[in-house]
Amino acid sequence: MTTETQTKASADGARAPIGIVIPAYGHPRFLGEAIESACTQDTERPIYVVVVDDGCRFKETADLCADMAAAYPGTLHYLRHKNTRLPGARNKGVRFLLNLCPEIDSIFFLDADNRLSPYSIEAYRRVLGDDPSVGWAYPDIAFFGLSWGREGFDIRETAPDYSVLKHLCGNISEAGSLVRASMFRSHVYYDETMRSGFEDWDFWLSALEAGFRGRRVKDAGFLYRRRAESMLADSRREEDQLIAGIRKKHKALFEPGAVMRTLQAEAPTFAIMLEGTDQVILTADPCAAPDEETGRLSTVAFAALMERCRKSPREHFFPRHILMMPPALWAWLQAEAGPFLRWMFWSLLKTELTAACFRFTRGDFPALGSLVGGDAQVLMLGREPFEAHVFGAKRDAASLTASLPVREICLPFSPADDLPALDTAACLAGLYREIDPGVSWLRHTDRRYAGPDARTLVDDSIAPLCTAEADVFPPVPFVRAAGERWFAFVVTEKDLATGTLAPYFHWARDKGYRTLMIVERDRDQGRMTLPEAAWRGQADMVMPLVLEGSARTSRYYLGRLVQSAMGVGGQLEMETLAFHFDFLMATEHAVSLEAFGAARHRGVRSFLLLSADFGSGQATRPETFGRLLAYEHAIDTIIADDADVLAPLLSAQGIPGEKLVSVDQFFPAFAPAVKKQSAPVVMSKPLNWTPSGGYVFIVTYGRSGSTLVQTLLQSFEGYHIRGENEDALYEIFRAVNRLDTVRQRYDVRQPIPEHGPWYGADEIDINAYADRMVDAFVAEVLRPPENARVVGFKEIRYGELEPDELAAFLDFIRTRFEQVRIIFNTRNWEAVCASGWWRTMDQDEVKEIIGRTDKVFADYAARHGDHSCLLHYDDYVANPEALRPLFELMGEPYDAELVAARLGQRLRH
Repeated sequence: MTTETQTKASADGARAPIGIVIPAYGHPRFLGEAIESACTQDTERPIYVVVVDDGCRFKETADLCADMAAAYPGTLHYLRHKNTRLPGARNKGVRFLLNLCPEIDSIFFLDADNRLSPYSIEAYRRVLGDDPSVGWAYPDIAFFGLSWGREGFDIRETAPDYSVLKHLCGNISEAGSLVRASMFRSHVYYDETMRSGFEDWDFWLSALEAGFRGRRVKDAGFLYRRRAESMLADSRREEDQLIAGIRKKHKALFEPGAVMRTLQAEAPTFAIMLEGTDQVILTADPCAAPDEETGRLSTVAFAALMERCRKSPREHFFPRHILMMPPALWAWLQAEAGPFLRWMFWSLLKTELTAACFRFTRGDFPALGSLVGGDAQVLMLGREPFEAHVFGAKRDAASLTASLPVREICLPFSPADDLPALDTAACLAGLYREIDPGVSWLRHTDRRYAGPDARTLVDDSIAPLCTAEADVFPPVPFVRAAGERWFAFVVTEKDLATGTLAPYFHWARDKGYRTLMIVERDRDQGRMTLPEAAWRGQADMVMPLVLEGSARTSRYYLGRLVQSAMGVGGQLEMETLAFHFDFLMATEHAVSLEAFGAARHRGVRSFLLLSADFGSGQATRPETFGRLLAYEHAIDTIIADDADVLAPLLSAQGIPGEKLVSVDQFFPAFAPAVKKQSAPVVMSKPLNWTPSGGYVFIVTYGRSGSTLVQTLLQSFEGYHIRGENEDALYEIFRAVNRLDTVRQRYDVRQPIPEHGPWYGADEIDINAYADRMVDAFVAEVLRPPENARVVGFKEIRYGELEPDELAAFLDFIRTRFEQVRIIFNTRNWEAVCASGWWRTMDQDEVKEIIGRTDKVFADYAARHGDHSCLLHYDDYVANPEALRPLFELMGEPYDAELVAARLGQRLRH
């Protein structure tokens, strides 16, 4: 479908065709009702319904479809194939509808035992709207049949407001949804290998990866039949394995950085109320910019959110901690205490205090929670006491702070002298005005919420994805920006005294890395001095790591005594931090060497920097080498100034010498944080990139002047046209054809047993394979930038193909790329024969090759004139106006000056 047609279809939404796919297997009794409800929709738009008979063993299914197809000619279509379960049947129906009606707008999935109300398709389509990022509209579910509702119906709401966060924790979109056709054109299909369950959830997660989102249809009229057998408890033996597989398959969605970014956008952990202002900041990370749409609320909007959450506590997210402070204090924290903010907020989460007052002091680091005097500067309330106070009949703001002791937040530098105390009443006055206390809420008895519980979702589902042990540590309030690279340095008191690691902080920052300082502190030794010069301007974030000094133990490893000073808690804390950095460095003095294995478990690369005095004095004691040898497996590289001297010494102790490098070797060769931007990754997920202006391919043979056409196209804004690639795409075409031959040979036989020589051939999905290979070609060969408007390449090797094969290859190109244009470039065979390598060939042979190739080009351009044009080099060199068809095909205004400039440019190649 051309861009013009797409625009027209969007503008004329009332007429855009919609398809409905009904997989049929084992429900002939109910199938007729489903078909009738689909074919009799109250709409003026064309409706195309396809029943995919998934190898149903009941003859009644085929007979019923034949009878009903006669009643609904042109609307109802029937396909039968061997059983592939729901995913395969749905894909079959989608591909049939896309081929039947290329301009189809959207496709609905209706199971054979369910029904639609007459108004359903229009209700779905209105909600789907014209925002291309909204990929599907999903319903509340109205159950009928065996139901607990009055008069046989009850309604379940799965997600009143669409939430990516909820969708990561379970499926909130019923398969009975309307899906925008562009989702399928972006290669989002059902995974046909998922035959044990969760195929719907997997499908929607693939859509999320492709950049689409869902939208709820409140009154969809979708009717879900509940039957006795469907109410039986299904076997859940494979559930854990299936969920693990889904998380692995959609790793990009479930990795902690992505989860925390979603948390920031949808369910911020903290609400920061600024005294005397009409502003509430919602955030999951005090150092991250609030979400543009949801991160800054007025008092009125915050009050409305509170009322929604009180009315429907399971459906809506509300911040778990509310902090009140003067705006001057928040500004000072952002400007001066930025590196410590995440530590401070994480510590607040770990204290599990539901109500507390704080005041900032200066002292040794770290400390949070010790009692101090003075007025409170910050009040923190948990969600429950905050709601109880605001909705309660007694609203005495002064009592909130008067009843709470003031605790310290100790920072290693002096707070500003003029930081004001908190006026709690001024913070809450706006909410008092907006919220009526004691209001009760009514709820419809036949509408029930059946989605994930927003109140417990973070604890039960999100925290385990973002912590090493959710029962011990909450997620670090750290929203890592996409593309950021973090280098963590473990700093001991000895390292602070010698300044060993200071140069490497500067090196990492010069390389473009963000830096994290992990400060080791022994719990038994109290606080430690952290000089301001050690972190100011060097560390983007500072986190203390408190060690359980009293838990020191000694063990033997390969006959050497190994002392351990880090307990299980310290290792879990380091592992939880390791979710958020990429590289870790420490000296041999660091106890955290014992946690390198935990960090490595999270994909972190670890480096040990040997200090200048290593190898002399006490450092040469056997236990020193025993400690290195015990944890050597988790160290990627050992770095030392005198690597040549130390290499024999370490090797003699059993430490691999190839791990040791010099500082001069390591740091210059270390890659910068910002890597060359590559094209979209497609092999692990559906391609999430399509050029807005489509594709263009220059099809020709050598020495035809085609480089001139390529250069001309490159002159258009947003065009990305690659040169030759040795016919790499043709090899994909050949591979697809060969697999298709195998598939056709064995597709009609009985399933091939595991011991069969062609085992698996009957399960090959040719279309899926071709789509993946073409996606990889675009991403890794054409490598278009994100802002490319039109993408393509020039290739000259088409003359080597026989006419039938060339025509078939052109068909492959035309059907595998969206909005494709083909430019055929020809030249007189005599001129070709006199140029380049052609001169070494027999003239009659050249004439025959050029003649047959030109004929295929001309025939194909004549058959497909709407998306191809035929150019002749001698024509446009003699008269530039001959290039007008090229401009018209590409939808670009003819530019005589540009053409003259390019024709006058002598190309050497």
